[in-house]
Amino acid sequence: DYYIPIELERALSTGLLIHFIVSSLLNCLAFYCLLRETPPNQHELRYYLLSIQAILFLFDLTLDILVEPIPLFPVPAVYLVGILSRSGVPLRLLFAAFIFITALFMSAIALCIFHKHQTIMDVSNRFKISK
Repeated sequence: DYYIPIELERALSTGLLIHFIVSSLLNCLAFYCLLRETPPNQHELRYYLLSIQAILFLFDLTLDILVEPIPLFPVPAVYLVGILSRSGVPLRLLFAAFIFITALFMSAIALCIFHKHQTIMDVSNRFKISK
């Protein structure tokens, strides 16, 4: 048996809520900078960075509010107290959503790196993909 006091659970939930509020404010600042302050020569890269930022916001929303995992230290486990887990959404669906968002994030980063790699590459290079 493993016991977590309700005060500790509330403190962890409050910590996740504070994390979500701070990260949302920083996401808003990042969106503003990407939409309004991007130099003209970086407009193509801006779309990749906007997609990464949107995925990060979705990840924060999912993890901090909708799922809200409470760690069971020192046991390598968590239990979920978020909105979706309390409403009866199956655990495998929550896990699949987490994996999907993580894969989407990794794909967006890979596409951004690929785009930057293609833009700095010489036209005569054999790895350059032409239109």
